[in-house]
Amino acid sequence: MLADADVASLIAYECVAPVHRATDAKAKGALTVHQGEWAYCVSEELSHHEWRPTGGLALADLQIRRLAMRGQLISAEG
Repeated sequence: MLADADVASLIAYECVAPVHRATDAKAKGALTVHQGEWAYCVSEELSHHEWRPTGGLALADLQIRRLAMRGQLISAEG
């Protein structure tokens, strides 16, 4: 079971706007609040988001998924 602090730090929404997902790989992304819950966008844009529920993911999991989608993760299997 997750502690209250762990649940509070889960990201509830992820921006799937195509223009934001095509952002420069050097961008660090940004957290914001959407409908009272944490939301993450890979770009650092302030508007034109298209929010999709994540089901509650840790920020690290979203960032790993982003790298995997860009083909930047090296497989542990070689």
